[in-house]
Amino acid sequence: MRTELDGEVAAIGASAAASVASERAAADARRHAELEEAETRRAAQVEALHEAHAAALAEVKLFYDTASAEQLGTIKRLKDELAAVRTREAALEAQVSDSTQRCSSLGGELTEAQQELEILRPLAMETEKSKASAASAIARAAKCEKQLTNVSYELEVKTQLAAALKTERDALEKALDVAEVTSRRPGRILSAVSLSST
Repeated sequence: MRTELDGEVAAIGASAAASVASERAAADARRHAELEEAETRRAAQVEALHEAHAAALAEVKLFYDTASAEQLGTIKRLKDELAAVRTREAALEAQVSDSTQRCSSLGGELTEAQQELEILRPLAMETEKSKASAASAIARAAKCEKQLTNVSYELEVKTQLAAALKTERDALEKALDVAEVTSRRPGRILSAVSLSST
């Protein structure tokens, strides 16, 4: 009787062990399948992220390539404008210098004519020659004064133009500096983006 009981107990134990082993094997298989599925999903997500990053990087590069081309065009235009303004400024400075010299020369001539007139004025009624000399001095003084007025006005206009050109030149130089600094930024940004992807 005891032997039969021991046999039944052994059979039950063997059946239970087999059942546990079967359940464990099934659980291991499910866990393995779930791990493979999770790994597959993770790999797909990583690949999708890489593709999205590559697409975004290409888009950024295209944007900055276009922006850089536009900036290079802007820089060239500003340099051309600046060169033209500097040429005009140099020519105007030469004209201002010439007008200044003419003003100085005419001022000297006017002073001489006025001094001569002061000397001749008391003698103007004594002789015909004195009258003619006084009339000539008056005419010369009037001519010098008129020329001096015209040249002085011309000098004032040119001085104002020179100041306006200087303001324009300063603005162009500032704009050119900004454009050149901005044109160097895309390379640094792209480098930073590229490094972040490694």
